[in-house]
Amino acid sequence: MDKYLDTIIKRFINSRAKFLKIDLGWRKYIEIEKTEQGKNVKIAEKKIAKEETQSKIEIVSYYVGSFKSNLDVKKDKNVKKGQLLGSIESVGISHEVICPVDGILEEVYVKDKDIIEYGQKLFLISEVK
Repeated sequence: MDKYLDTIIKRFINSRAKFLKIDLGWRKYIEIEKTEQGKNVKIAEKKIAKEETQSKIEIVSYYVGSFKSNLDVKKDKNVKKGQLLGSIESVGISHEVICPVDGILEEVYVKDKDIIEYGQKLFLISEVK
């Protein structure tokens, strides 16, 4: 372990805390638990299951206009970061709606040719990290 983790563990041992979880990034973490003796610790490095890393991202409109759907975009379909989900035609200007993450399209709140308001929900995406 590096010197920062050693310092954290030493401070943990001298504290009143009984359990510590340190996020190492990329679905890894360390759990540190004090034993009954108080000065001994049990350290376990673990990986987070893929299901635990899901987050939901709601895409809303920043424009008022008419929605033009990408015909490939349907509920429960996999989407990729950078994929065109549709566009909003506003005063003769087309504003693209781009998928911000890789994930699964959980909800499609709009249909082709719907009139869109500012702040209206367009899509809900479950991101899988």
